[in-house]
This record gives sequence, C-alpha cells and structure tokens, in this order.
Amino acid sequence: MDAVDAVVGAYSCAYAMTLGTDWNVREAEGHRSLGQLVAGVPRDAVYLGGDRLRPYLSVASQGTLYLVSRKSSELSCPRLLEEIRCGAFGFPTISNRDKQLTIVTVPFNRSLAKRLRVPRVYLLSLTNSARYQTRRYPLNISRLAQWVRFTHAGRVRVADLALTFGGNLRTLADDILSFQPQLLGISLNFGELGSLQELVSYIRSAGERPVLCLGNVLAAWATKEVRDACADYQLVIAPSYGESTLEATCIALLGRGSQERHILLPIEVQPQTFEGPFSIVFPDEHLLAETLRQGGQASLENKLWMSVWPLHFLPTRSPGKGMEAPCRARRCCCNWRYWCICDDALRSE
Repeated sequence: MDAVDAVVGAYSCAYAMTLGTDWNVREAEGHRSLGQLVAGVPRDAVYLGGDRLRPYLSVASQGTLYLVSRKSSELSCPRLLEEIRCGAFGFPTISNRDKQLTIVTVPFNRSLAKRLRVPRVYLLSLTNSARYQTRRYPLNISRLAQWVRFTHAGRVRVADLALTFGGNLRTLADDILSFQPQLLGISLNFGELGSLQELVSYIRSAGERPVLCLGNVLAAWATKEVRDACADYQLVIAPSYGESTLEATCIALLGRGSQERHILLPIEVQPQTFEGPFSIVFPDEHLLAETLRQGGQASLENKLWMSVWPLHFLPTRSPGKGMEAPCRARRCCCNWRYWCICDDALRSE
C-alpha cells in the first residue's frame, strides 16, 4: 500500500467515527490507523482540520505533505487547503478518489513546516449552572474551537464547566494543567467573575503561564476586574467576534521565539476590525452531543448575529436568504432527536 492509500485510510477511520466524537479522539484514531500502515509518523505530523461539513486530514511524511478532504463545491474552503491549492508553498499535485475525496500533495519545505506548527489551545466556557434550569450548549466556544481547526491555527481542546465537569472548578483546573496549553481561551458571561478568579488562582499556584484570551459580554464590560483577576498573565480581550482575535493570537504566539512556556514575552495582536469571519463553520459537535445527552438545550446559527433555537422557534422575518417564512427553511431530522435548521444563506455562504 502506498502513502496516499494509507492517508486516505486514516482519514476514513477518523471521519467514520460516531457523530459527536471528540475531534481529538478522531485525530488520534487517524494517527493510529496510519501507524499500522506507515511506520515512523509522529503524532504531531497528523492534523484533523476543517469542520463536519468540510473535514480534512493532513499528514507530513517522507518529505511530502498529504491532504485528504471531502469535496464541497458550494462551501468555502478551509484556510490551509486554499493556501496550498493556490501554490503558497509550492506546486501542488491534486487528484480525486471515489468522486468524494480530493487528495493534494506538496513537497515539504521550511515555509510549510512553519505554517503547520501550531500551539496547544484550551477553550472553555465558565457556565454557571445555577443560573439555568437545564444544561445549555456553549455555542460560542464550540464555534471558536471549530474555527481554530478550520483555519489550522491550533490543536484545541474545548470544555464547558457545567457540561464537562459538573461545575467542579478544581477538576477543570486539573484538566487544563494536564493539557498544558500555550493559549487558554475563556468565555466569560455575567455571574462568572468569581469562577474566573478562582480558576486563575489554581493555575497560578501551579506555576503555569499560558497566554489568556477572554471574550463574551463580561470580559468586554468589566475589563478592569478581568485584568485584575489575570494580573501577571499576558491577556488579550476580544473586542468583537472572537474568531479573528483568537486566530491572530495563535499566530502571534508562534512568533514568540521560545519554546519555554514559563517565559513571558510580548505578544503583539493587530487591532481587530468588527467584521465577522469569512466563513460560518459547523460548530464542535462533541459538546452538542453532550448537551443533548444531558437533556439540555441546544442552539444553531444561520448568521453570527442570530441564533436559531431548535424545535420551537423559527423566525418569520429575517434578512437571511431563504428565511422569510418557516415554510422556506429546510429542516433535517437527525437521529439525535433534534432539528438541524439550514437555509440557503448558510448552504451557499
């Protein structure tokens, strides 16, 4: 079996796992499958990127980068795939497999190696479960986690204090410390400042110094209190959409010039505009599956400024194409017992 067949097989193993499987588990399964066919491929040479609608697997091996992706002509392309197809890192070879998969290969070089080097990113929502009667899907960090994968900007773990850890801050802190992130992104809503202070105190006492990137309404509304809680940490606060700030911070982090996680060096993040990201991604489905498993409330987006709540609400008036009335929307019933609502604007972006 040649290298291309091995990478296609690894991609198929990762993609075929049960819907709702953590993407880190999918990526690990792809690496395990690849290791049975091609010896000596390190774990960090394998990356599962994109989103559920446009996934791809990249493998750096034997002086070549292999990328296997699903064809999706109607949707925008993940950033790394677009860069490689445009020849940013050399002349690519492109072929098709089974009318569904596209295989791209490009010779490995120094600039490509630099592009593929990404930080470890931990994204979390400090949801205060006492404020809600049921579990809530943390759509904000789920979208941002998938954006990091879609832009090939980091290896991300995503968690929610209520969903993942039952509100136990110490367990959350231990999980962060075991992951050893270089960037810790936190969604901060009203009523969660105390949790932030306690969490940062745990991490500080362990001697860890990840760069902190905070967003959501409380981070923007109470900047002084947030900065006080994060004193002696490098802190970035997202002024608007988190996608551009988070991606820019990941890129800036790679330019620190040191691999030491305990050395604080200046990180320059360019001022962000208030424009949204260039694409809407299908958010991380692992937390969505966990929300539904716990009988919670899930939400989807068809625009970044509007959430569509499943089952019981669909706007009768909306600027979104195809959303003028409920009967215009396409509703797809999934085996998770919830409605996935898609419109023409989301399908064609």
